[in-house]
Amino acid sequence: MQQNASQRVSGKNQPSAGSDKSLPVESLKQMQLQAIDLLLQGLSDAEVAAQINVARTTVFRWRKNQAFALHLRKLRERLFEQSAARIQNLIQPSLEILTRQLKSSDEKLAMRAASTLLRLATNAHLCGNKSPARTPSASKKKRHLSSFLKAAEDYINSPMPVPTTASGLTPKVKF
Repeated sequence: MQQNASQRVSGKNQPSAGSDKSLPVESLKQMQLQAIDLLLQGLSDAEVAAQINVARTTVFRWRKNQAFALHLRKLRERLFEQSAARIQNLIQPSLEILTRQLKSSDEKLAMRAASTLLRLATNAHLCGNKSPARTPSASKKKRHLSSFLKAAEDYINSPMPVPTTASGLTPKVKF
């Protein structure tokens, strides 16, 4: 049985209505809960409206509803926290892979791993919190993690830099 996004976030196999007493979901209708699920999957208001056969303005109006907006925000926050935790759990295995690549006899692979590590470390240092005594807000943490992940993806997918000599010419290197 496949779970919808709101069920994966809440960790339950039951519909999310009434499953969390701190959220005012009792007042939400089944179509609104379906809309929330589709929004959590990244669909636009127009796409959600088409999926559940309502007007786009209806979805827009639902977003203005306090209970709807609160439930959507809470589920998005949980989904973000779960995603961040999954990413954090992948850091150590990723570093182990990069460490093996650094030790590789393939110089091109070792260079790529070193370049990736140095660029990520430099970016993390530049984006990092300068004063350890201050604890950043949740929204700042989200923005920081989002910008770090974007930078990591950009660096990993970027082409290798071409080495140049002091004269500006590209040396002929055999790998």
